Amino acid sequence: MRKKGLFGILVVLIVVSIFAMLPYGLERPGVLRIGTGGSDGHYYKLASLLKSDSPQHIQVLETAGSLENLTLLKEGQIEFALIQSGIAVDDDVLAIASIAEQYVHLLVETGSPIKSLRQARDENALVGIGNPGSGTLDLGKRIFEYFPMRTSAVRLSHHSHLEDDQKPQVFFSVYSLHAPLMEKLLSDGSFDLLPISMNLSMAQHVPGCYPAEMPPYLYGKGRTIPAQPIPTLKVKTLLVTRASTDAAKVRHLLNVIYASKHSEFVEITEAEGSRGYGVQLHPAAISYYHRNDPISADKFEIGGVLLAVLIFIASAFQYGTEKVNARKLTRKRLRIRPYFKQLLELNRAIAGASAQELEGILEKISIIQGEAEAEWLDDRLDTEHMENLYVVCSARIHQVEVAQSQLRKQADVDDNS
Repeated sequence: MRKKGLFGILVVLIVVSIFAMLPYGLERPGVLRIGTGGSDGHYYKLASLLKSDSPQHIQVLETAGSLENLTLLKEGQIEFALIQSGIAVDDDVLAIASIAEQYVHLLVETGSPIKSLRQARDENALVGIGNPGSGTLDLGKRIFEYFPMRTSAVRLSHHSHLEDDQKPQVFFSVYSLHAPLMEKLLSDGSFDLLPISMNLSMAQHVPGCYPAEMPPYLYGKGRTIPAQPIPTLKVKTLLVTRASTDAAKVRHLLNVIYASKHSEFVEITEAEGSRGYGVQLHPAAISYYHRNDPISADKFEIGGVLLAVLIFIASAFQYGTEKVNARKLTRKRLRIRPYFKQLLELNRAIAGASAQELEGILEKISIIQGEAEAEWLDDRLDTEHMENLYVVCSARIHQVEVAQSQLRKQADVDDNS
């Protein structure tokens, strides 16, 4: 029973050690599909740059944007999704990194009498707030619920195909600074930027967006737009996944992000990247960001694994030693048996033996004991077994002495008669 119990402990330790070491072995993340946005957008560009750093594993999917990405993530059609901060997500959706930020660009056609958002509302202007399935549409709806205006789900890049009565006077767009579409629209003189003067109050009432200031001289011919800093809003770009996503996939993608040499990723710090902006972090991401702590979860786990391995080695050594000792003991037991067998035969010979035969028996007992002692000194017999042999030898000697005494008494009786 003791051996079976020890063997069971060894099996458990081996299994625990193997499973605990798996995350630190040769990880195979497999295919990482990332839902992005339109091919002309920032999300698609970011994911494409990551794909160039890990072409064997990363696949980029063009989508309508954040909302469609969350649907695809829920359906299991992608492993990761790029979304805007502030979008409502299920508890099953967890962040792994904040990798960029985008600014609200509020555009009006050049020459428009509208010079502010408040004026646009007063004149009942139509605001285009993005295409269905996009994070821009979601953010636009939330902002213009707080600051009510007439809106339409119109994508800025498609405005030229609309009839005049359907064409928005104001376009609400969310892009990174220097985005190609913004460069194009503001460089040909077709559009101008409007400030969002109530950005502070909007940021307080609209989750996921933050007050910001757009620096001057970003766009236009000669970089004249805007002529001075203008207040606006910004949102964070979050990379999210499901809670069930394998830790190896999360670690691989984070390694790609923070090792990337592309300018879009070089300045991302882990301190900033680890902020979920309202979305809880995936456990594997938490472990990744704390891997350099004095006692991080990873180090604690590794320490546990090493301890388990040490216990396994010690237990294996003990088990092996016991097995060797048991085999030695078996061999010693087999080796001493002939001596006990000889003593048993002498016991039978004592009864009815003559005085001369009894002397011979004593000599044999002495020889048996001497030979056994020689083997014991060579560690070929067990001490406990040897002690038992001494007891039997003493008993046989006593039997011989008793038999000799009886023979002498009988001889005296015969002489007197």
